[in-house]
Amino acid sequence: MKLPHRYYLRILAALFSLWWIALAIHPLYRKPWLLENALVLAVVALLAWFHRRLLFSRVVLHLDSPERGRMIGEAWILKAGLTAAESQLYVRTVALESDRVEFQLTGRDVE
Repeated sequence: MKLPHRYYLRILAALFSLWWIALAIHPLYRKPWLLENALVLAVVALLAWFHRRLLFSRVVLHLDSPERGRMIGEAWILKAGLTAAESQLYVRTVALESDRVEFQLTGRDVE
């Protein structure tokens, strides 16, 4: 059974809320707990406010085994049957992100 993204986020939020409530009942050190949670609540509020304007990348970069010494870029695609333009967009995004990370790691961009 595959859950829609929207319900998955709601389930995660509910589980996080339950966990937070359980830990909020009687914290050992109240002042640091309040500060930490004020920061978390501020970030959650900002993410909730801007969630439609923020575009998170679906590009994943990881390093292969040290013997091979290569970086692999992947794009997670949410639907089957992409148009040619959508496919090109994903390929260009993977290439640009890979080049950016390569430059950050080595200081040069080698084709």
